[in-house]
Parts: sequence; C-alpha cells; structure tokens
Amino acid sequence: MKDKKDYITILQVVSAISVVFLHTNSFMECSHYSKLFFLVSFFECLFYFPVPIFFMLAGVNLINYKENYSTFVYIKKRVLKVLVPFIFWSLVSLLFCLYIYKSVSFESLNIKFVASGIFNCSFIPIFKFFIPLLILYLLIPFINIIKNNSKIYTTLIILSFLVSQISNDYMLIFYSCAVTYALIGYMISNMVPLDKKTRFLVYFMAISGFLIHYSSNFYGYYDKFYAAPSCFLYSIGVFVFFKHNVERLYRSNMVKKLIEFLREYYYAIFLLHYNIMKSLTQYFNLSSGMMFSKYVMPFFIIILSVILTKIIRKLPLGRILLPK
Repeated sequence: MKDKKDYITILQVVSAISVVFLHTNSFMECSHYSKLFFLVSFFECLFYFPVPIFFMLAGVNLINYKENYSTFVYIKKRVLKVLVPFIFWSLVSLLFCLYIYKSVSFESLNIKFVASGIFNCSFIPIFKFFIPLLILYLLIPFINIIKNNSKIYTTLIILSFLVSQISNDYMLIFYSCAVTYALIGYMISNMVPLDKKTRFLVYFMAISGFLIHYSSNFYGYYDKFYAAPSCFLYSIGVFVFFKHNVERLYRSNMVKKLIEFLREYYYAIFLLHYNIMKSLTQYFNLSSGMMFSKYVMPFFIIILSVILTKIIRKLPLGRILLPK
C-alpha cells in the first residue's frame, strides 16, 4: 500500500470537490417527485460524505499528535489553521450579507450581533461544520491519553454513537457525530489492510446505507443528518474504498497530477466556495432548477477558488487566512 498520506490527500481533495457539488445541487429546492427531484436526490446522497470524512481525517491526523509535537504546539496549530480562518471568513461573509445579498441591515450591527452571527454561523451556514470540529479539537488531547486502551476506546465509540442516536438536541448530535467519526477514522487508519471479503462486506453495507438515505428522501426529510446509521455506513465505505484503492487511482498519471495540484487548495475551496456560488447565482440570476447551476457551475467555482487562493496567498497574512 502507498504511504498513508496519499489516501489522506485523495480523501481531502475528493471531499472538497464533493462539498461544492453537494451545495450547488440545492437538493431541498426541488419540487417533490418531479423528474428533476429523482436526479437531484441521487446526487445529494452521493455527495453526502464530505463532512463525516473531514471528521474522520481529523481523527487520523490528530489523535496521535503527541508523536510529532507538544499539546501547546497542537493548540497553536489548530488556532492558526482553523479558528482564525473561521472567524475571518465569517466576517467576510458578513460583508457579503451587507453589500451583496442584502440579508443583513447596518442598523442591526453591534458586537453581540456579530459575535452571535459568527458562532451561530448565521452569515455562512455551511460553517456550522466548524463548531463541532472545534469541540473535537478540545477533546483530542484526552482521546490521545486513552487511544491505546482498546476497551476504553471502543466503549467511547459506542457511547458517542449512542448519544448521537438518542439525543434530540441538534448540536449535541453534531458534537457526538464528530467524536464518533474521528474515533472510527483513527481506528480504521491503524488497521492492517482489510482482506477482499471484508472490504466487499464494507462496500455492501455502504451501498445499503446510500440506498436507505436515497429512499428516505421520498418519505420525509433526512432528520438525523450525519448521525443516521445509513450515513455512518456510507461514509465508512467511502473511507475504506479510497484507503485500499490509492495505488490503483495513482496509476493514472492525470489523476495523480490533479490530486497533487488540488492538495494545496482543498481547504481553501471549502472556505471560499459558498460565497462564490451564492454571488454567481445572484449576479447571473441562476435558478436552482437549472442543470447548469447544479452540475456545470461547480467546475467554475473550483477554478475561481483556486485563482482567488493564489492571489490571496501572495498578500500579507494570506497564507494564514487561506492555509494549506
């Protein structure tokens, strides 16, 4: 198997691209049972895995952090790479809300309103992913202590998963999901390569999870979000697939070059794409039902994100605001 970093890189890039397609797909704006609904619903389910994968990769990359640096350095790195960009780009989104989307009035501006908007992700809804991620970062030093005790580690996975299933509090569900995915990601990353029979069982369960999610869209909204067992099955299957097929994917020189290029931009794509998408949609008056806005515009968004990242990183503090 290729180096561990190779499959991590592929998962980071694939997840960033999938996030863009997920958001442009605009699943919930389709009329129920229309012809387009079946297609949109399919792609909504297909691209549903990025957030769970990001949590899993946080576990892979960070639970063992003490092998590389101290807890102080760990906290410093998390603040610079995640907290600072989160706050800065939330404030940028506030400017978009004021001047472009006209969804916030100047009269409402005060410190309390801005602080609440940042940490409730009112200015950029997709940043809600950051809040449980930040909570996870605070818990990782404690997880690091028990990571080698298999009984306690397994018990923690079970408990965090059960909390995600029985809780009715949205944020508690999200927090427990983040912990569960991180624990599972770290566990899978340290497993010996799975034999073919086991992998096919994982893929079968992943496809089953995908089909359950897809069929649930016809009977009501997917109320458990990333905590749904079907989402766990599907996301774990995606993780295992890329972990065990990295060599096959890297045989294609074009795929390898694309992955190696986008690895520098995957995080920036996540940070920038929402406002690019919303601005393009508003400026060109694109309908969410247009096939162009759903399945062609993502490529333009990714290209624009890369170009903007190149420009911003040349500015003072640019590499802090858009880290690799």
